[in-house]
Amino acid sequence: MGVAQNADGLDDGTLEIGMEYRTVSGVAGPLVILEKVKGPKYQEIVNIRLGDGTTRRGQVLEVDGEKAVVQ
Repeated sequence: MGVAQNADGLDDGTLEIGMEYRTVSGVAGPLVILEKVKGPKYQEIVNIRLGDGTTRRGQVLEVDGEKAVVQ
């Protein structure tokens, strides 16, 4: 599927550019479900790199612990 990259600052005030997760658990239309994500935040902007190398930008719509739904 793809790789999700965190594009937001962390709680301790640092910015970690290039944080990558390979934990896409599902895709439903325009929604991407991510699991095992460290500190996802509501309305966070993320980059999704697709299998063909193209990148799409998305926004976190829902957070549940270490799970996030991105559109």
